Amino acid sequence: MKTIASRQMAARPAALRRMLKREGAVLVTKNGQPEGVLLATNEDTWLEDIQDALFAKARRAVRAPEPPGSSRL
Repeated sequence: MKTIASRQMAARPAALRRMLKREGAVLVTKNGQPEGVLLATNEDTWLEDIQDALFAKARRAVRAPEPPGSSRL
């Protein structure tokens, strides 16, 4: 996955769109640290693409290890 600094997003929007179209996803960084991910989509699949990303995040949250000293009911 390609990366782009958050400053470059504003400075070079056309390059960002080309990168996104070519790669399918771009990692956005700030001060070298991951800040977000941009995903390519289109008018036919945008809703499903958003749902897929949100469901993946929810699955990770459910599988997250429990903090020490906590218990599930």
